[in-house]
Amino acid sequence: MNAATLVMVPLRATLASTRWITFVVLNLMLLIPVALQITQSMPKTALLAPLISGYGEFFVGLLFVAPFLLMAIDTRQLRIPHSQSTIIFGMMLYSALWIALPSIALTLAGADFVTVLAIQTVGLLFGLTFGLLPRAFLIFAGLTPTLLRAMHMQAHHPGKPTVALMWLVALVLALIAAFCWRRQVRVVDPYGEGFNKPLVVRSRASYRHGSINWNDWAAASGSISQMRSLPRWMLAVANIRQSGPQNPVRSLRIGLGGWLLPKTWQSTLRQSALVLAPIVLVVALMYARIPVPALRLSRDFAFGVVVWITGFGSMFLGLTTVVMLQQRWSRTHAELALLALLPRLGNGERLKRYLLRASVLPTFFWQAALIALLLATAGVLRANGLNVMTALLIQLIAVAFTPAFAFAIFGGRPPVQWVAGLIAGVTFTLVGCGTAAASVFEISRTYGSIMAISSTAILFAILAFLVWLGVRGWRGLQERPHPFLAN
Repeated sequence: MNAATLVMVPLRATLASTRWITFVVLNLMLLIPVALQITQSMPKTALLAPLISGYGEFFVGLLFVAPFLLMAIDTRQLRIPHSQSTIIFGMMLYSALWIALPSIALTLAGADFVTVLAIQTVGLLFGLTFGLLPRAFLIFAGLTPTLLRAMHMQAHHPGKPTVALMWLVALVLALIAAFCWRRQVRVVDPYGEGFNKPLVVRSRASYRHGSINWNDWAAASGSISQMRSLPRWMLAVANIRQSGPQNPVRSLRIGLGGWLLPKTWQSTLRQSALVLAPIVLVVALMYARIPVPALRLSRDFAFGVVVWITGFGSMFLGLTTVVMLQQRWSRTHAELALLALLPRLGNGERLKRYLLRASVLPTFFWQAALIALLLATAGVLRANGLNVMTALLIQLIAVAFTPAFAFAIFGGRPPVQWVAGLIAGVTFTLVGCGTAAASVFEISRTYGSIMAISSTAILFAILAFLVWLGVRGWRGLQERPHPFLAN
């Protein structure tokens, strides 16, 4: 192992497109935070630039550093000698560079070097850890802005060991990342289907082909191998009571399967445990006896958790439904015509109404429950208008997502399959950006307003596209003689 080998490691572990994206993120981390650090004048905004740069480090760790695991797995499978130490040292070298450059730049602009270094390290390790954890943990990634804001509030309480606490968090994250790395490299089938498979392994097609292979992801969603990889307690148990010719909507849901399949209440409760558990924990913390100095911090954190969970949950429900409908109405799906053979479905407008109710109402039900939880939390915690407006706008997009794509698919005018994933990905990102904007707004109204206006403009653009897509699909559905025609 020599210096040239260490420098070449990222050229073998990442794609050119990933390196360019990381290069752009680095430039943004250098330009925007440094400009903010130079122009800020109020003491309460002193950590604003390092926190924004730390949020950028999160994406560097997730997109650039975590994929080194794929190279480590391949070289171990090929039994290449001395490869593991080279990859690890190369990863540590580039991680140190990514942390050092923004830290030095912000220090030259007037920030405290030790504090900035700690924030950058925590941000990068957060991204790396989320990339090495199972994909179910990604739901907590959106809490990063809230955690950064909590870090900012903690730093302005004199006498508290803020920097030491951040380094303790960094140490815990490093230990978790090391455990996940060692476990995945040494497992017998590192690329096999499994509920606990790391996110970076799940998304390996994106890192190896240079773009998200949406068709392969959609085809694998709901496949036999994926269902076999789930724990037994997470498998769906169908409830076929009250189905048959007298209930065509329920019969269509059974025929469509997937997320729309009617399930027993025990099966629904088990499958919802991953989402219900953090919500119950947050509600319990909201009503717990918290010391007065920490009351405001805990309430703000609780509302950020609820905003992220409800926004992520609503959008994920819509995306799951749309992916399933895209599968059923694709030309490779040979069972679509069998749905037309269900008794007493009829034809014409009545059949179209049955199909829309079967594909949209289950998603609407759970989205309404999430919106009710959001509004109840906002009322209890007396959230400010900016937080509530952003959260409700995201919920509106999530609610419009499913019928817009359903009309387009049933009407024979669906967009390219990756469009649904792109819109969902942008919305997921804006959920975190909305939380970050609300956090920054209390630190600096100017910068917080700029972030809020930008996020709101993008959300309205997405909503306008969904309305156009739905109207276009509705017209196609009215012209189509039968909805059970493959696209």
